This record gives sequence, structure tokens and C-alpha cells, in this order.
Amino acid sequence: MWGCKPLPQDNVKAELERFCNDHDFRTGGLLHWPVFGSEMLTAGVVGILPGLRYILITPGLLKTLNIAELKAVVAHEMGHVRKKHLLLFVVLLILFILLTYDLSDTLSLLALSNRTIFNWYAAAGDSAASLFSLLSALPVIVLMVVYFRFIFGYFLRNSERQADLYAMELVGDPQPLVSSLEKIAFYSGRIEDLPSWHHYSVRQRIDFLAEAFRNRDLISRHNRKLYGSALIFVAVVLALQFVNWKANEAGLTNDLRSEVQLRILERGISQEPGNVEYLAAYGGLLYEKGRYSEAESVLRAALTHDPENASVLNNLAWLYATGPSPFRNPQEALDLALKAVVLSPSPDILDTLAEAYYINGHYTDAISTINEAISAGGPQYSYFLKQKEKFEKALKGELRST
Repeated sequence: MWGCKPLPQDNVKAELERFCNDHDFRTGGLLHWPVFGSEMLTAGVVGILPGLRYILITPGLLKTLNIAELKAVVAHEMGHVRKKHLLLFVVLLILFILLTYDLSDTLSLLALSNRTIFNWYAAAGDSAASLFSLLSALPVIVLMVVYFRFIFGYFLRNSERQADLYAMELVGDPQPLVSSLEKIAFYSGRIEDLPSWHHYSVRQRIDFLAEAFRNRDLISRHNRKLYGSALIFVAVVLALQFVNWKANEAGLTNDLRSEVQLRILERGISQEPGNVEYLAAYGGLLYEKGRYSEAESVLRAALTHDPENASVLNNLAWLYATGPSPFRNPQEALDLALKAVVLSPSPDILDTLAEAYYINGHYTDAISTINEAISAGGPQYSYFLKQKEKFEKALKGELRST
């Protein structure tokens, strides 16, 4: 992995292995890490399981530090394991995936539901599709930069500080780690005051170690800060997941999706004004959005183009059967549904006819018709059973009243 090889069998390796054994720290081995031409001064730990866990040390670091300083560096890497940092980083990555997964779909739908954006996207064709894919990915890219630079970076920096504190406590003295940091800063180009997104600066790390050695309460306070921050962040992400789940449950995502479908149908109708299938679907969507007057106008216009279209007849019958006043028209709903079922006795059209019978008080006919839909099975089977239950309840009520 990464060109890593076991450290040569010498006194340095023997001392470091003894140090790990003395502190009951199992590894798969100590490895040479030839990163950036082997001159970079760094170390790391990979792997969560003891037998598959490796401490990586660059050749440059082995040449630069003495044995006491190397032990302090190894103790720092042990701290990452003992303080569960690797597990924390896995959790943070999973949380990022959850956030971006929810965000990407919502933002794409939100953008396309805007009439101006959709018209631009549709008019430009394939070039717009490529550009829109880039634009829809842009918020995710921004989120990724912000997440890793600030949120993940916050946990990385504070995990590094916690590992420093662990090494100090394990060794019993901050000086070996301090001197190793000073050498790393010096031989890396005097970078004592150069912070990064994932580490505090060397000077900040040394100052904090000195202060924590004088005041041991800082150690427990830092531990509480790190783990408390992690718990709060996990709670926030889970809360966002819950809000997203409730939003989906409330139909907000479906509302956005139906808006996009409306835009698609509107564009299709503008290109083919006489396309009855587009008009039928458009009228049905307008009904679902509660735009009853527009739905009625569209479906009536579709009937002038094709009076024998089962989909149009069915959608208009459903509007008259289930729409609010003044759109509800029981007799017209029944007449239209009867025409539709002759043309196409599909389960959804049978359901519309059953509903039309129901609102006209013909409960026996409603039950008989919905039984035909039930016998066809399909994805709406459970819904049809509920419809039948409603019709049977109405019939029982009528019989009791007589």
C-alpha cells in the first residue's frame, strides 16, 4: 500500500515495537512510508482492527528524530486509535454522504421547477443538459468544500490536539513531542506559525501542550469539547434527516417533482397543441395540484380534439366525482366514466366509475365495479380494497336507515 515496506530490523524498530507492546498496542507492523520522495516529515496510522492496523513513518522523519521523539510520535498515532478518531472520521464521511444525497435531488428539482430555468434548460438542448448537470452539482461541490474545510477540518484539528495530549500523558512529559514538532517545523522550512485546515500550527500545538501540562483540567475540557461537538453535530445531521423525511412525508418533494412534470408537459403542449395525451396528463396534474378550474378547461379542450379518448374522459370524470364545489358534478362524472370504461376497462378507469357510482348513491354498482378493479391486481390493490371498504360502509348505512 502506497509503496510502504516494513521498517528494517534495527534498534529503532525494536525500541518502537517494545514501546507499543509495553502499552498493549497491537499493530500489523511499523512501515516505511515513502511519501513525496521520502523526504516529507510525517507519520500516520491506518486501519481500525488491531491485526490490520499499521503505523506509517516516513524515512525523513526516522532520520530527523531521536528515539525518544519517535516514541512520542508513535504515542500520538496511538492516541488516534485509543480515542476512536478513525471511527469518528468514518462517521463524519457517512454523514457527509447522507447530506449530499438529500441535497442534490432537492436542489435539482427546485431549480427545474422554476419556469425560467426549465425553459432555458429545455430550449438549449444537450448543451444545456451538460451545463445544468454542472450547475446542479455546484451546490454539492460548495457543500463539500465547506464541509471538509470547516466541519471535518474542525474535528481533524481537535483530534490532532487530543492525540497530542494523549502522547504527553502516555510519555509523562511534553518535551519529546515538543522537540519533535520543533524539528519538523525547522526542517520543513521554519513553518512554526503556518496553520492548515487539518492541523493547528506547530506553535499553537506546543503552546497548548505546555499549558495543558501545567493545568491538567485542560485535557478533560478538551476531551469534552471534542466528543460533545461530535454528538451535537450527529444530532444536527439526524435532525436534518428527520426534517427531510417529514418534508417527503408531507409531499413537499412530490410537489417539486410534479412542478417539473408540469413544465415538461407545458413544453410538450406548446410544441404539439393538439396532442391529447399531453393534455390529458396535464389536466390530471393540474387537478392534483388543486388547480381545478385550469384542469377542467384543459380537459374540456382535449375532448374537443378527441371526444373518444379514455384518458381524458377518465380524468374529467374523476374531477367531477371528487373535486370540491362548484366543480363536483355527480351525474356528469357518471356519464363520462361510463364512456371511458367502454373504451378502456382498465383498473384505474374502473375505480373512477366506482367512485362515480358511489357519489350518485349507487353503492351496489360501486362495489361490483371496484371488485373488477381488485381482480385485476396491480400496484393499486391496497387502495382498491380501501375503496371497497368505503363503499360497503356506505351500503350498510343505507340499509340501516331503511
